[in-house]
Amino acid sequence: MFHVFVCMTQARLSADNSLLIAPHGLMYDEVTASSLVKVDIQGGVIDDGTTTFGVDHSAVSLHAAVYSASNSTMCVLHIASPAVLSV
Repeated sequence: MFHVFVCMTQARLSADNSLLIAPHGLMYDEVTASSLVKVDIQGGVIDDGTTTFGVDHSAVSLHAAVYSASNSTMCVLHIASPAVLSV
């Protein structure tokens, strides 16, 4: 059995160009709206949400690069599994 790692930026907030991202360490069925972490485009945490978990800064950097390249992008998803990583 292998694990699939999925990281998704939940939303891009156009008012201040910040991002909402699931905390690192929660399963997706544990994530709630109030647990989302608000970060700026450089990855700095603006609001921790209701958990003490942080964010995966490498994932935030990857997502922020995509958002910075395209103003019309509103959600980014990346998947890391053994099958994908071996390609």
